[in-house]
Amino acid sequence: MSNKFCRYLTNGIRVQSWGNKLAAAPCCYTLPYTALDDPTFDAKFDEYRRLDKCDQCAGRIPSDPTYYVRRSFVDIEDCEHTHPVHAEISIDTKCNAACLSCDDTLSSYWAEQNIKFGIKTADDYPDILPDEEVVQQVFDKFNFAYVKKLNLRGGERMVSRANLLFLERLIEMGFSKNIEVLITTNGSTHAVYRHIELLQQFKKITFTYSVDGVGERFQYLRYPLKWEKLQTVVDTAKSIGASVNINSTIDPLNIFYINEIKQWVSDCFDDYDNFNDCHYPPAQGIMSLDALPIKARQDLFRQHGNDPTIRSLIYGSRPSEHAIKNFLDHLDFWDQCRELDWKQVFPAAVPYYSDYYK
Repeated sequence: MSNKFCRYLTNGIRVQSWGNKLAAAPCCYTLPYTALDDPTFDAKFDEYRRLDKCDQCAGRIPSDPTYYVRRSFVDIEDCEHTHPVHAEISIDTKCNAACLSCDDTLSSYWAEQNIKFGIKTADDYPDILPDEEVVQQVFDKFNFAYVKKLNLRGGERMVSRANLLFLERLIEMGFSKNIEVLITTNGSTHAVYRHIELLQQFKKITFTYSVDGVGERFQYLRYPLKWEKLQTVVDTAKSIGASVNINSTIDPLNIFYINEIKQWVSDCFDDYDNFNDCHYPPAQGIMSLDALPIKARQDLFRQHGNDPTIRSLIYGSRPSEHAIKNFLDHLDFWDQCRELDWKQVFPAAVPYYSDYYK
């Protein structure tokens, strides 16, 4: 029987590219990742399956810290086995963007940027395993015969050859017709014929597009992607009737422009029957809302206090002078490298940081 506390613990799996290895955990919100070739892998997962509590989800959605535990009962049916029913797969870091909210652990283009601008050298990055070997390792470790929901995450899935090989294997094994596929994508690449041919073999396909801003604000945060290309990619998805989600990662810059994002979503999808929802998760790491000054929080709350999205984001972070300094240093360094200027692109944020430049 599935774990009575959280079904992700028995029947969820998240596989993540980890340097030149693969690692896994029951979900992306819970216990530490374990390398697939770790000799204690099976024993650790047996231990996870028996847990009757887990506090690692707390704080992900501050207004409802039990969200992911409850969500497991929606995503995963009660099972008499311990094989994955809900799977999140991020088996390589191939990506064509260096988004400010990301880093080189999830994006090959970030690695290229770090090498180009002297942050790291090529020797700092391990040799990448061949795509065929990566996919084989996943199928050697897990039984996908029971999977009902599959979330393909990045890198960037639409430029990943390993992703195509993974989908092909599911089709060859006869599992695809029972699987709903969610592809998280940056919206930079049209689905080529091979993608469409493969995806048609699955029960349902949903694209989640990462849209952190509109126009030049999108281009700044998801460098070097282009806004016009994203719009044509989204229009193509709508033309084939695909289900669509929007995911906007909120940071100390675009939090001042959430209404602009919401207006674009409304204009683009109000008359589209297969639009599901728009989510606003907070950025993590150096772009987190811990770098949002107290005065900005106060003003945002006064202006948007009735907006549950803003309220949840503000309450879920903790202001820190150290975080603000690191955030501004990060922006200034990459602005110089990329010949950009965050102050011109996000003027509403500028007054709240003026004291830190004196």
